Amino acid sequence: MNKNQVVLSIAAFCLIAVPSANSQQDQGNSRVRSFNGHKYTFVPDQVRWRDANKQSAEMGGHLVTITSKGEQAFIEEFLKSQGDSGNCTWLGFSDDEKEGQWEWVTCEEVKFTNWGPGQPDNGYGCQNYAWIGWYGNGLWDDNLEGAKLPFIVENDYVSSGVGRRSNLRSK
Repeated sequence: MNKNQVVLSIAAFCLIAVPSANSQQDQGNSRVRSFNGHKYTFVPDQVRWRDANKQSAEMGGHLVTITSKGEQAFIEEFLKSQGDSGNCTWLGFSDDEKEGQWEWVTCEEVKFTNWGPGQPDNGYGCQNYAWIGWYGNGLWDDNLEGAKLPFIVENDYVSSGVGRRSNLRSK
């Protein structure tokens, strides 16, 4: 299978329906949820990882970072609630700087991962961007720069409820 066939296979897989799940909504908006002092906004537009990262910053946040089992479970349920669009979604996790050294876009310490079996594998020598939804079960995989997926913007909040920008890496 060549790179284009892999991208098309992933895109086709991402169109498989996932059943809805109940989770907390912000002000009735099904694309926005809150968890542990953070706001998460699902963006269904299918874009490349670098574009998703840039758009997330423009929205005052960052690509979603999953730093605990609890946050992983929350994100899985949130994605299920998005139906067809939420099956495969970019994460703010990359080894673009140095192969095999995965880093969050927020520069947080990596304390939790949920890679699928044999992942990350850097398939074709150019898979540097993480996504969630591998085989529809919440596992992570690495993907090509040219792949286009929806994404989640995460906004961090301080006690006043006002959003703040994290120490973000720009790519």
